[in-house]
Amino acid sequence: MSIICAKIVLVLCILLVYLAFQWLGYNIKNDSSHINIAKVKPRGHIRQNGDYWVWNNYIIADDVFIGNESITLATHASYEDLVYLPELLTTWGGPISISIFVCGTDFEKTIDSLRYIYTCLTMRFYMKRYLTIHLIFHDQHVPEIMKSMKMHELANYKHCKLDPAFQNTSWTQSYWRRRKLNYPRNLLRNVARINIFTYYVLSIDIHMLPTPDFPKKFLKFIRNHDTWRFADIPEPYTSVFCLPVFPIHLWDFVPKDKLQLRKLQVTRLSRRQKRWLDAPNPYDEVFIYEISKETDFCVVYVSINELEPLYDEQDENGSILEEDTNLKCQFLVDLKYNFIVLDGVFLIEHILWRKWTILNSRRRKKRALKSIRRRYIWHRFYTKVISLVPDEFAQLWNTRLRSSWQRRLKDG
Repeated sequence: MSIICAKIVLVLCILLVYLAFQWLGYNIKNDSSHINIAKVKPRGHIRQNGDYWVWNNYIIADDVFIGNESITLATHASYEDLVYLPELLTTWGGPISISIFVCGTDFEKTIDSLRYIYTCLTMRFYMKRYLTIHLIFHDQHVPEIMKSMKMHELANYKHCKLDPAFQNTSWTQSYWRRRKLNYPRNLLRNVARINIFTYYVLSIDIHMLPTPDFPKKFLKFIRNHDTWRFADIPEPYTSVFCLPVFPIHLWDFVPKDKLQLRKLQVTRLSRRQKRWLDAPNPYDEVFIYEISKETDFCVVYVSINELEPLYDEQDENGSILEEDTNLKCQFLVDLKYNFIVLDGVFLIEHILWRKWTILNSRRRKKRALKSIRRRYIWHRFYTKVISLVPDEFAQLWNTRLRSSWQRRLKDG
């Protein structure tokens, strides 16, 4: 009798152990299903890139946007250009990745400028939620005082009694201009792009200003005009979405939509800009204006970040506004990209900033002529890369887009 009882107890113990392991495995699986690896906040790290040091993710935004949850705006600046940052933060309404050039004493002026914007201009909500900052400096001009910071540590009301470093600055006050250093704008652009997690990116210069709530408008457009339902967007992985650029003076009223832009009576427009401006859009919706293989009406665009070529970092003076130095767009033409011009959204360009940037245009033209060989090498390389894109990529990308929005609707 005792032997039978012992066997029964042994069987029950084995059964309990089995059920315990089953319960533990279920909990581990259930918990891991709620963990999104891409949502883990990135850490700051420093790496060397040629003659420059790059401090990736120096200050990281609280919210991490991935996939089609938003669009990231990638831009670059020195501390002088941070005067444009407050309006950009409030107008964009989404994640911003900015690379700042901080050689020598420019590091301290950059931190002071960020403190002023964060504390005195009450931008803390936008900066904490959306802004991620990266720092770049030359290895021969390392800042004397460097320290790691978090966004909330920028709060300092003592700076409100003084004028910010970016206000009323002359052309020769910055460290890198006094030392006649090159401004590595293409490296800055690439660093801002590499450190984002959304599918789409809009890479612009900081003096440009998009229409309000652009991320929401563009994502709505993508959901309604994808190639798998309407065939409006041919070859999405080799297509970019172009935004017309209109110059205005710094003191002019900033238009919020196409109707206000017409009333502003912008001068010095090309024929294509005038036709775009005159085209009716009564509901202020985003739709396709035209599709082209040329870039004469496309200097700024939204692209899939993972598939669009990066900028050539050897070309430190490349401009996105001047055709003779914009090698990036020439690469895209060689790769047979589709340039889809959008209606209902546009960019504003501050004229004063552009006048400063073209002072050395002759030198940039000379460098552009010497870049023919690099253009040929890029063409060969990216032609092979595009050929490796799997045929099922478009359908897979569409599935991820739909599941992302279904998950958001379910959570909401």
